[in-house]
Amino acid sequence: MLEIKFVRQNLEVVQESLRKRGQNDDLDAFLDHDTNRRTILLEVERLKHWRNKVSERIAQMRRDKEDASDVIAEMKAVSEKIKSLDERLSHHEQGLRSILMGLPNLPHPSVPVGEDAQDNVIVRKVGEPPLFDF
Repeated sequence: MLEIKFVRQNLEVVQESLRKRGQNDDLDAFLDHDTNRRTILLEVERLKHWRNKVSERIAQMRRDKEDASDVIAEMKAVSEKIKSLDERLSHHEQGLRSILMGLPNLPHPSVPVGEDAQDNVIVRKVGEPPLFDF
């Protein structure tokens, strides 16, 4: 399986390699899932960081015997948003994984381009092929 970072950085190379193998798969779905995944991941991490900071503040408010019910209610809403974003993130990660699992390895540059076995080049022959009597 190709690494996501490699595909992201070498999208044209992967696309050309697929064409050489006779597969005209378009990697637009890969780009769509990857872009959405990265955007959602950034938002989730930002919200989790904010939730952690506010949790510290809530703990301090409780130690000081202050009312923290408004902040707690706000953090419950943030937690729900994080949960829904995590579900969307999971959807995009599964899409990426299925696309990456379907991508074949890249052929070596020395491999001749061809449609089937007839296009293969014989590099060398060793001995004579055996003749069977059946």
